[in-house]
Amino acid sequence: MVTALQIARGITRTMKAIERDAQRARKQALLEASADAADNYERLIQFLTTSHRVAFVQHDWAGLASIVPPADPVRGDAVEQTAIGVLKNYSPGWFARTFGGAKRKHAELSDAIAKARATDDRLHAEAAENVGRRRAEIAFAKTLMSGDGEAAKAALNRHADFGAVGVEALRFVFSDDRTIAVANGFELDDLPSNSVTQLKSGKASVKPLSGRRLRELHRDNVCSSAIRIAVEALKALPLDSVDVVVQSDVLDRGSGHIEARPVFYCRFAAQALSNVNLTRVEPAPAAEHLGAHFDYTARDGMRPIDVGQFGLSDVILNSDEP
Repeated sequence: MVTALQIARGITRTMKAIERDAQRARKQALLEASADAADNYERLIQFLTTSHRVAFVQHDWAGLASIVPPADPVRGDAVEQTAIGVLKNYSPGWFARTFGGAKRKHAELSDAIAKARATDDRLHAEAAENVGRRRAEIAFAKTLMSGDGEAAKAALNRHADFGAVGVEALRFVFSDDRTIAVANGFELDDLPSNSVTQLKSGKASVKPLSGRRLRELHRDNVCSSAIRIAVEALKALPLDSVDVVVQSDVLDRGSGHIEARPVFYCRFAAQALSNVNLTRVEPAPAAEHLGAHFDYTARDGMRPIDVGQFGLSDVILNSDEP
């Protein structure tokens, strides 16, 4: 006979087991949340400072423009002729002739000829579509090589991946002798103010970033983004070089106000980019090696620069050109 005491002890054991399971679940959830937070922080830092780490290969627009457009395809009938040959060579046996199988087979082979003819039509239509597409590619390459601005915008939209660039906004200005990319970069307040790492215990460690580290992060973001913008533009356009300007909200020592000012300029040459293994370099040293102009100090961070010396006026920087 089960006593009330035994029942009470059983209930107690069950409740303790439930609580232990709940504690394990809470701990596991905490560990998973800590790991996610650390991973998210690391991905954010990678996005901000390593977007330049890609291979650089230019699209051969000149080669494409020099290709002779293909002629109209000739419709073939190889599939239909094969089906006709099968019908001609069909020789029913005595059993098929006697019991009607020959008529059914002849009808099937006749239907096969019609299907084969439709297949030849489909293959011809596909070939014509491919020829039309190739002609359009060649015509577009010729238009782009002529310096057409609308074609340049279309090439950027089709062939450049600016989604991985860590800037707030990007626009291009096309002039007679240069192409200028103007980016609105992140400011210090946009960057993460705390680092998140996962300790050996599994718990998340959240620590505030020092002012110096934030300023380094800002510099690396600007340099990495500028290089990636140049890479994407020079991959997509038939250019020998592209000018990149990055603006950011920084302290203007002349006015004492926080203003959006240029903090980075570089005329990136395609030849120079092709000579650098971008997948292995740090952003700031790479930008300096490629001829970038920026004014950075550990105490002040990125400081405004005068881009007028590079032939860039406020009119160009504030252009509404998309």
